[in-house]
Amino acid sequence: MEYGAKTHLRIRNHRWNNIYDLDAILWTMVGILINMPILQINILGGFGLYNIVLIIILFKRIRKKSVRMNKAKTTLLLFFLCMFISLIVASYTVPREWFLSSLRGTMKLAVLLMGLLIFLDDTYTLRYRSFFFNGVIVAAYVDFVWIVAQSLLWNIARVSLNERIFGISMLVQNKGDLVLTGLSWERANAAILFSMAYVLCKKPIFRVMCVISVLMTSSRTGLLLLMIAFLSDFSGKLSKKKMQVILKRVIVVILLIALILIIGRTARIGVVVKLFERLDYLITRIQYIYLKTNDWGANELDFHIQYILWIPKALSSIPFLQTLFGCGTRISGWVYTTVFGRFALGGPWNIECDLAAILFGNGIVGLLLYYLSLFKAIKLNKRNELHTILYLFLIGGIVYVFYTSTLSLIVITLCLVRPKTEGMNIRRLQKSEQ
Repeated sequence: MEYGAKTHLRIRNHRWNNIYDLDAILWTMVGILINMPILQINILGGFGLYNIVLIIILFKRIRKKSVRMNKAKTTLLLFFLCMFISLIVASYTVPREWFLSSLRGTMKLAVLLMGLLIFLDDTYTLRYRSFFFNGVIVAAYVDFVWIVAQSLLWNIARVSLNERIFGISMLVQNKGDLVLTGLSWERANAAILFSMAYVLCKKPIFRVMCVISVLMTSSRTGLLLLMIAFLSDFSGKLSKKKMQVILKRVIVVILLIALILIIGRTARIGVVVKLFERLDYLITRIQYIYLKTNDWGANELDFHIQYILWIPKALSSIPFLQTLFGCGTRISGWVYTTVFGRFALGGPWNIECDLAAILFGNGIVGLLLYYLSLFKAIKLNKRNELHTILYLFLIGGIVYVFYTSTLSLIVITLCLVRPKTEGMNIRRLQKSEQ
Protein backbone atom coordinates (compact mmCIF):
# COMPACT_ATOMS: atom_id res chain seq x y z
CA MET A 1 0.00 0.00 0.00
CA GLU A 2 1.41 3.41 -0.92
CA TYR A 3 1.37 6.42 1.34
CA GLY A 4 2.31 9.84 0.10
CA ALA A 5 4.59 12.44 1.62
CA LYS A 6 3.38 14.44 4.59
CA THR A 7 2.14 17.20 2.31
CA HIS A 8 0.04 14.95 0.10
CA LEU A 9 -2.71 12.45 0.72
CA ARG A 10 -2.12 9.74 -1.87
CA ILE A 11 -5.15 7.74 -2.93
CA ARG A 12 -6.32 5.59 -5.84
CA ASN A 13 -2.91 3.89 -6.16
CA HIS A 14 -3.18 1.21 -3.50
CA ARG A 15 -1.35 -2.04 -4.12
CA TRP A 16 -3.65 -4.64 -2.66
CA ASN A 17 -1.30 -6.96 -0.78
CA ASN A 18 -4.33 -8.97 0.25
CA ILE A 19 -7.45 -8.90 -1.88
CA TYR A 20 -9.36 -10.23 1.10
CA ASP A 21 -8.69 -7.15 3.24
CA LEU A 22 -12.29 -6.86 4.38
CA ASP A 23 -11.89 -3.49 6.09
CA ALA A 24 -10.51 -1.94 2.90
CA ILE A 25 -13.48 -3.27 0.94
CA LEU A 26 -15.96 -2.08 3.57
CA TRP A 27 -14.57 1.46 3.71
CA THR A 28 -14.58 1.66 -0.10
CA MET A 29 -18.25 0.61 -0.02
CA VAL A 30 -19.01 3.30 2.57
CA GLY A 31 -17.36 5.94 0.35
CA ILE A 32 -19.55 4.82 -2.56
CA LEU A 33 -22.88 4.26 -0.81
CA ILE A 34 -22.83 7.33 1.44
CA ASN A 35 -22.88 9.43 -1.73
CA MET A 36 -25.89 7.52 -3.03
CA PRO A 37 -28.55 8.25 -0.37
CA ILE A 38 -31.26 7.19 -2.79
CA LEU A 39 -30.19 3.59 -2.03
CA GLN A 40 -31.92 2.90 1.27
CA ILE A 41 -34.35 0.60 3.01
CA ASN A 42 -37.60 1.82 4.47
CA ILE A 43 -36.94 1.62 8.21
CA LEU A 44 -36.47 4.46 10.72
CA GLY A 45 -37.80 6.84 8.10
CA GLY A 46 -35.19 5.73 5.56
CA PHE A 47 -32.01 3.81 6.39
CA GLY A 48 -29.15 4.27 3.93
CA LEU A 49 -27.31 1.13 2.86
CA TYR A 50 -24.01 2.70 3.93
CA ASN A 51 -25.25 2.50 7.54
CA ILE A 52 -25.33 -1.28 7.31
CA VAL A 53 -21.70 -1.30 6.20
CA LEU A 54 -20.76 1.08 9.03
CA ILE A 55 -22.48 -1.23 11.53
CA ILE A 56 -20.38 -4.15 10.25
CA ILE A 57 -17.21 -2.06 10.63
CA LEU A 58 -18.23 -1.02 14.15
CA PHE A 59 -18.88 -4.62 15.26
CA LYS A 60 -15.49 -5.65 13.86
CA ARG A 61 -13.80 -2.90 15.85
CA ILE A 62 -15.73 -3.70 19.04
CA ARG A 63 -14.47 -7.29 18.80
CA LYS A 64 -10.93 -5.89 19.01
CA LYS A 65 -11.86 -4.50 22.46
CA SER A 66 -9.61 -1.51 21.88
CA VAL A 67 -10.80 1.94 22.96
CA ARG A 68 -8.15 4.52 22.02
CA MET A 69 -9.93 7.79 21.35
CA ASN A 70 -7.52 10.70 21.09
CA LYS A 71 -8.24 14.10 22.64
CA ALA A 72 -8.85 15.67 19.23
CA LYS A 73 -12.14 13.77 18.99
CA THR A 74 -13.51 15.03 22.32
CA THR A 75 -15.49 17.97 20.92
CA LEU A 76 -17.18 15.81 18.30
CA LEU A 77 -18.08 13.23 20.95
CA LEU A 78 -19.59 16.02 23.05
CA PHE A 79 -21.57 17.16 19.98
CA PHE A 80 -23.14 13.70 19.71
CA LEU A 81 -23.92 13.75 23.44
CA CYS A 82 -25.52 17.17 22.93
CA MET A 83 -27.90 15.51 20.45
CA PHE A 84 -29.31 13.41 23.29
CA ILE A 85 -29.82 16.52 25.45
CA SER A 86 -31.61 18.13 22.50
CA LEU A 87 -33.79 15.03 22.27
CA ILE A 88 -34.76 15.36 25.94
CA VAL A 89 -35.67 19.03 25.34
CA ALA A 90 -37.72 17.97 22.32
CA SER A 91 -39.71 15.48 24.41
CA TYR A 92 -41.09 18.42 26.43
CA THR A 93 -41.42 21.11 23.77
CA VAL A 94 -42.54 19.68 20.41
CA PRO A 95 -45.50 17.53 19.28
CA ARG A 96 -45.13 13.74 19.37
CA GLU A 97 -44.72 13.43 15.59
CA TRP A 98 -41.81 15.88 15.65
CA PHE A 99 -40.23 14.17 18.68
CA LEU A 100 -40.34 10.75 17.00
CA SER A 101 -38.68 12.23 13.90
CA SER A 102 -35.91 13.65 16.10
CA LEU A 103 -35.57 10.31 17.91
CA ARG A 104 -35.01 8.50 14.60
CA GLY A 105 -32.51 11.12 13.48
CA THR A 106 -30.59 10.98 16.74
CA MET A 107 -30.42 7.17 16.68
CA LYS A 108 -29.12 7.14 13.12
CA LEU A 109 -26.55 9.87 13.64
CA ALA A 110 -25.35 9.90 17.24
CA VAL A 111 -25.44 6.24 18.28
CA LEU A 112 -23.59 4.80 15.29
CA LEU A 113 -21.09 7.63 14.87
CA MET A 114 -20.29 7.77 18.59
CA GLY A 115 -19.34 4.10 18.40
CA LEU A 116 -17.08 4.71 15.41
CA LEU A 117 -15.53 7.74 17.07
CA ILE A 118 -14.61 5.69 20.15
CA PHE A 119 -13.45 2.46 18.49
CA LEU A 120 -11.56 3.83 15.44
CA ASP A 121 -8.05 4.37 16.73
CA ASP A 122 -5.56 6.57 14.86
CA THR A 123 -3.52 3.73 13.37
CA TYR A 124 -6.63 2.08 11.93
CA THR A 125 -8.06 5.38 10.67
CA LEU A 126 -4.86 6.31 8.84
CA ARG A 127 -4.65 2.88 7.28
CA TYR A 128 -8.18 2.80 5.88
CA ARG A 129 -9.49 6.32 5.42
CA SER A 130 -7.96 6.60 1.95
CA PHE A 131 -10.14 3.66 0.87
CA PHE A 132 -13.17 5.72 1.88
CA PHE A 133 -12.02 8.55 -0.39
CA ASN A 134 -11.33 5.99 -3.12
CA GLY A 135 -15.02 5.14 -2.84
CA VAL A 136 -15.93 8.81 -3.27
CA ILE A 137 -14.14 8.84 -6.63
CA VAL A 138 -15.89 5.64 -7.71
CA ALA A 139 -19.23 7.16 -6.68
CA ALA A 140 -18.49 10.21 -8.86
CA TYR A 141 -17.98 7.97 -11.91
CA VAL A 142 -21.24 6.12 -11.22
CA ASP A 143 -23.21 9.32 -10.56
CA PHE A 144 -21.92 10.88 -13.79
CA VAL A 145 -23.12 7.88 -15.81
CA TRP A 146 -26.47 7.99 -14.00
CA ILE A 147 -26.94 11.72 -14.65
CA VAL A 148 -26.19 11.26 -18.35
CA ALA A 149 -28.68 8.36 -18.46
CA GLN A 150 -31.29 10.52 -16.69
CA SER A 151 -30.83 13.28 -19.23
CA LEU A 152 -30.93 11.00 -22.28
CA LEU A 153 -34.01 9.04 -21.19
CA TRP A 154 -35.91 12.20 -20.32
CA ASN A 155 -35.05 14.05 -23.53
CA ILE A 156 -35.63 11.04 -25.79
CA ALA A 157 -38.62 9.29 -24.18
CA ARG A 158 -39.75 11.61 -21.34
CA VAL A 159 -38.89 8.80 -18.88
CA SER A 160 -37.74 9.78 -15.38
CA LEU A 161 -35.14 7.14 -14.51
CA ASN A 162 -35.29 7.59 -10.72
CA GLU A 163 -39.07 7.56 -10.73
CA ARG A 164 -39.18 4.43 -12.88
CA ILE A 165 -36.65 2.49 -10.75
CA PHE A 166 -37.02 3.92 -7.25
CA GLY A 167 -40.52 5.39 -7.39
CA ILE A 168 -39.19 8.86 -6.55
CA SER A 169 -40.95 11.73 -8.25
CA MET A 170 -38.43 14.19 -9.69
CA LEU A 171 -38.96 17.92 -10.17
CA VAL A 172 -39.38 19.36 -13.65
CA GLN A 173 -38.25 22.94 -14.25
CA ASN A 174 -36.90 25.32 -16.87
CA LYS A 175 -39.81 24.71 -19.27
CA GLY A 176 -39.79 20.94 -19.12
CA ASP A 177 -36.24 19.99 -18.12
CA LEU A 178 -35.82 17.29 -15.48
CA VAL A 179 -33.83 18.14 -12.35
CA LEU A 180 -30.76 15.90 -12.63
CA THR A 181 -29.54 14.52 -9.29
CA GLY A 182 -28.02 11.15 -10.15
CA LEU A 183 -28.23 8.78 -7.19
CA SER A 184 -27.64 11.66 -4.76
CA TRP A 185 -31.33 12.49 -4.20
CA GLU A 186 -30.68 16.26 -4.13
CA ARG A 187 -28.57 18.14 -6.64
CA ALA A 188 -26.64 19.78 -3.77
CA ASN A 189 -25.62 16.27 -2.65
CA ALA A 190 -24.41 15.57 -6.17
CA ALA A 191 -22.55 18.89 -6.10
CA ILE A 192 -20.61 18.06 -2.92
CA LEU A 193 -19.77 14.62 -4.34
CA PHE A 194 -18.30 15.99 -7.58
CA SER A 195 -16.51 18.81 -5.75
CA MET A 196 -14.85 16.33 -3.37
CA ALA A 197 -13.92 14.09 -6.29
CA TYR A 198 -12.45 17.08 -8.13
CA VAL A 199 -10.17 17.79 -5.16
CA LEU A 200 -9.16 14.15 -4.68
CA CYS A 201 -8.34 13.26 -8.28
CA LYS A 202 -5.88 15.32 -10.34
CA LYS A 203 -6.55 13.76 -13.76
CA PRO A 204 -7.72 16.51 -16.18
CA ILE A 205 -10.30 14.28 -17.94
CA PHE A 206 -11.82 13.28 -14.61
CA ARG A 207 -11.95 16.91 -13.47
CA VAL A 208 -13.68 17.87 -16.72
CA MET A 209 -16.27 15.18 -15.96
CA CYS A 210 -16.83 16.64 -12.49
CA VAL A 211 -17.29 20.19 -13.82
CA ILE A 212 -19.69 19.05 -16.55
CA SER A 213 -21.68 17.02 -14.00
CA VAL A 214 -22.14 20.05 -11.75
CA LEU A 215 -23.23 22.16 -14.73
CA MET A 216 -25.77 19.50 -15.74
CA THR A 217 -27.35 19.65 -12.27
CA SER A 218 -27.72 23.47 -12.57
CA SER A 219 -26.71 23.65 -8.91
CA ARG A 220 -25.67 27.06 -7.61
CA THR A 221 -24.34 25.37 -4.48
CA GLY A 222 -22.23 23.21 -6.81
CA LEU A 223 -20.88 26.29 -8.56
CA LEU A 224 -19.85 27.75 -5.19
CA LEU A 225 -18.19 24.50 -4.13
CA LEU A 226 -16.30 24.21 -7.43
CA MET A 227 -15.00 27.76 -6.97
CA ILE A 228 -13.63 26.72 -3.55
CA ALA A 229 -12.02 23.66 -5.17
CA PHE A 230 -10.47 25.84 -7.90
CA LEU A 231 -9.12 28.35 -5.39
CA SER A 232 -7.64 25.59 -3.25
CA ASP A 233 -5.21 24.80 -6.06
CA PHE A 234 -3.69 28.25 -5.62
CA SER A 235 -3.88 28.59 -1.84
CA GLY A 236 -0.93 28.49 0.53
CA LYS A 237 2.72 29.05 -0.21
CA LEU A 238 3.38 27.47 -3.58
CA SER A 239 6.73 27.00 -5.19
CA LYS A 240 7.19 28.29 -8.70
CA LYS A 241 7.40 24.73 -10.02
CA LYS A 242 4.20 23.64 -8.27
CA MET A 243 2.39 26.76 -9.46
CA GLN A 244 3.36 25.93 -13.04
CA VAL A 245 2.03 22.37 -12.66
CA ILE A 246 -1.28 23.65 -11.24
CA LEU A 247 -1.64 26.27 -13.97
CA LYS A 248 -1.03 23.62 -16.62
CA ARG A 249 -3.72 21.39 -15.09
CA VAL A 250 -6.25 24.23 -14.92
CA ILE A 251 -5.51 25.30 -18.49
CA VAL A 252 -5.85 21.71 -19.75
CA VAL A 253 -9.21 21.33 -17.96
CA ILE A 254 -10.51 24.65 -19.36
CA LEU A 255 -9.31 23.85 -22.89
CA LEU A 256 -10.85 20.37 -22.83
CA ILE A 257 -14.21 21.73 -21.66
CA ALA A 258 -14.09 24.51 -24.27
CA LEU A 259 -13.17 22.04 -27.03
CA ILE A 260 -15.99 19.66 -26.13
CA LEU A 261 -18.54 22.49 -25.98
CA ILE A 262 -17.41 24.17 -29.22
CA ILE A 263 -17.36 20.93 -31.24
CA GLY A 264 -20.67 19.80 -29.76
CA ARG A 265 -22.37 23.14 -30.35
CA THR A 266 -21.05 23.40 -33.92
CA ALA A 267 -22.11 19.85 -34.76
CA ARG A 268 -25.45 20.37 -32.97
CA ILE A 269 -24.84 17.30 -30.80
CA GLY A 270 -27.95 16.94 -28.68
CA VAL A 271 -26.21 16.30 -25.35
CA VAL A 272 -23.98 19.35 -25.71
CA VAL A 273 -26.88 21.54 -26.80
CA LYS A 274 -28.79 20.48 -23.69
CA LEU A 275 -25.69 21.24 -21.60
CA PHE A 276 -25.67 24.79 -23.01
CA GLU A 277 -29.35 25.10 -22.11
CA ARG A 278 -28.64 23.96 -18.54
CA LEU A 279 -25.69 26.35 -18.27
CA ASP A 280 -27.97 29.17 -19.42
CA TYR A 281 -30.53 28.11 -16.80
CA LEU A 282 -27.82 28.04 -14.12
CA ILE A 283 -26.98 31.64 -14.99
CA THR A 284 -30.69 32.47 -14.76
CA ARG A 285 -30.90 30.82 -11.33
CA ILE A 286 -27.97 32.93 -10.14
CA GLN A 287 -29.74 36.07 -11.37
CA TYR A 288 -32.89 35.01 -9.51
CA ILE A 289 -31.06 35.39 -6.20
CA TYR A 290 -31.70 39.11 -6.64
CA LEU A 291 -35.00 38.91 -8.54
CA LYS A 292 -38.46 37.73 -7.56
CA THR A 293 -39.78 34.65 -9.38
CA ASN A 294 -42.37 31.93 -9.02
CA ASP A 295 -39.96 29.23 -10.24
CA TRP A 296 -39.26 27.18 -7.10
CA GLY A 297 -36.13 25.68 -8.64
CA ALA A 298 -34.72 29.12 -9.34
CA ASN A 299 -35.90 30.70 -6.09
CA GLU A 300 -34.71 27.85 -3.86
CA LEU A 301 -31.43 29.48 -2.82
CA ASP A 302 -33.29 32.65 -1.89
CA PHE A 303 -35.09 30.66 0.83
CA HIS A 304 -31.75 29.28 2.02
CA ILE A 305 -30.39 32.81 2.36
CA GLN A 306 -33.53 33.79 4.25
CA TYR A 307 -32.86 30.97 6.70
CA ILE A 308 -29.68 32.84 7.71
CA LEU A 309 -31.38 36.25 7.83
CA TRP A 310 -34.15 34.89 10.08
CA ILE A 311 -31.71 33.68 12.77
CA PRO A 312 -31.65 36.85 14.98
CA LYS A 313 -35.43 37.14 15.25
CA ALA A 314 -35.87 33.38 15.77
CA LEU A 315 -33.25 33.33 18.55
CA SER A 316 -35.03 36.14 20.38
CA SER A 317 -38.36 34.30 20.11
CA ILE A 318 -37.54 30.89 21.62
CA PRO A 319 -37.06 29.82 25.27
CA PHE A 320 -33.59 29.99 26.83
CA LEU A 321 -33.33 26.17 27.08
CA GLN A 322 -33.95 25.81 23.34
CA THR A 323 -31.41 28.55 22.69
CA LEU A 324 -28.80 26.46 24.50
CA PHE A 325 -29.69 22.94 23.27
CA GLY A 326 -32.13 23.40 20.39
CA CYS A 327 -35.46 21.73 19.74
CA GLY A 328 -34.13 18.39 18.46
CA THR A 329 -31.86 16.90 15.80
CA ARG A 330 -33.34 16.97 12.29
CA ILE A 331 -36.44 18.94 13.37
CA SER A 332 -34.92 22.43 13.48
CA GLY A 333 -37.74 23.58 11.19
CA TRP A 334 -40.00 23.60 14.26
CA VAL A 335 -38.56 27.01 15.23
CA TYR A 336 -39.24 28.58 11.82
CA THR A 337 -42.69 26.99 11.70
CA THR A 338 -43.70 28.47 15.07
CA VAL A 339 -42.02 31.86 14.58
CA PHE A 340 -42.54 32.52 10.85
CA GLY A 341 -45.26 30.01 9.86
CA ARG A 342 -42.88 28.30 7.40
CA PHE A 343 -44.35 24.98 6.13
CA ALA A 344 -46.99 25.27 8.86
CA LEU A 345 -49.26 22.69 7.24
CA GLY A 346 -46.54 20.08 6.71
CA GLY A 347 -44.98 17.55 9.07
CA PRO A 348 -41.52 17.58 10.70
CA TRP A 349 -38.82 19.19 8.59
CA ASN A 350 -35.22 20.31 8.90
CA ILE A 351 -33.77 23.66 7.82
CA GLU A 352 -31.65 23.20 4.69
CA CYS A 353 -28.66 25.11 6.03
CA ASP A 354 -26.09 23.60 8.38
CA LEU A 355 -25.61 26.82 10.31
CA ALA A 356 -29.31 27.32 11.11
CA ALA A 357 -30.17 23.59 11.33
CA ILE A 358 -27.54 22.92 14.00
CA LEU A 359 -28.22 26.17 15.85
CA PHE A 360 -31.95 25.48 16.21
CA GLY A 361 -31.69 21.69 16.26
CA ASN A 362 -28.89 21.38 18.84
CA GLY A 363 -28.62 24.92 20.18
CA ILE A 364 -25.68 27.26 20.63
CA VAL A 365 -23.84 24.52 22.52
CA GLY A 366 -24.22 22.05 19.64
CA LEU A 367 -23.26 24.70 17.08
CA LEU A 368 -20.03 25.55 18.93
CA LEU A 369 -19.09 21.89 19.37
CA TYR A 370 -19.74 21.04 15.69
CA TYR A 371 -17.71 23.95 14.31
CA LEU A 372 -14.92 23.47 16.86
CA SER A 373 -14.63 19.89 15.61
CA LEU A 374 -14.65 21.05 11.99
CA PHE A 375 -11.98 23.72 12.55
CA LYS A 376 -9.88 21.25 14.54
CA ALA A 377 -10.06 18.77 11.64
CA ILE A 378 -9.03 21.52 9.20
CA LYS A 379 -6.04 22.40 11.37
CA LEU A 380 -4.95 18.77 11.68
CA ASN A 381 -5.09 18.27 7.90
CA LYS A 382 -3.67 21.57 6.64
CA ARG A 383 -0.85 19.68 4.87
CA ASN A 384 -3.01 17.48 2.62
CA GLU A 385 -6.05 17.71 0.35
CA LEU A 386 -8.50 16.87 3.13
CA HIS A 387 -8.43 20.43 4.46
CA THR A 388 -10.00 21.58 1.17
CA ILE A 389 -12.78 18.99 1.47
CA LEU A 390 -13.45 20.19 5.01
CA TYR A 391 -13.67 23.77 3.71
CA LEU A 392 -16.30 22.57 1.22
CA PHE A 393 -18.48 21.51 4.15
CA LEU A 394 -17.67 24.66 6.12
CA ILE A 395 -18.69 27.09 3.35
CA GLY A 396 -21.26 24.85 1.66
CA GLY A 397 -23.03 24.51 5.00
CA ILE A 398 -24.09 28.16 4.75
CA VAL A 399 -26.36 27.42 1.78
CA TYR A 400 -27.27 23.74 2.33
CA VAL A 401 -27.50 21.09 5.04
CA PHE A 402 -24.90 18.31 4.89
CA TYR A 403 -24.46 17.12 8.48
CA THR A 404 -27.76 15.21 8.62
CA SER A 405 -26.73 13.06 5.65
CA THR A 406 -23.85 11.72 7.83
CA LEU A 407 -21.32 12.57 5.10
CA SER A 408 -19.73 15.60 6.76
CA LEU A 409 -19.67 13.87 10.16
CA ILE A 410 -17.93 10.80 8.74
CA VAL A 411 -15.35 12.98 6.97
CA ILE A 412 -14.68 14.97 10.15
CA THR A 413 -14.34 11.73 12.15
CA LEU A 414 -11.76 10.38 9.69
CA CYS A 415 -9.84 13.67 9.77
CA LEU A 416 -9.51 14.01 13.55
CA VAL A 417 -6.10 12.35 13.69
CA ARG A 418 -3.13 13.90 15.47
CA PRO A 419 -0.25 14.98 13.16
CA LYS A 420 2.49 13.33 15.29
CA THR A 421 0.57 10.07 15.32
CA GLU A 422 0.03 10.33 11.57
CA GLY A 423 3.74 10.55 10.82
CA MET A 424 4.59 7.77 13.28
CA ASN A 425 1.90 5.41 12.04
CA ILE A 426 2.67 5.96 8.37
CA ARG A 427 6.31 5.06 8.94
CA ARG A 428 5.30 2.00 10.97
CA LEU A 429 2.89 0.84 8.29
CA GLN A 430 5.42 1.40 5.52
CA LYS A 431 8.02 -0.71 7.34
CA SER A 432 5.54 -3.49 8.00
CA GLU A 433 4.58 -3.66 4.31
CA GLN A 434 8.08 -3.62 2.82
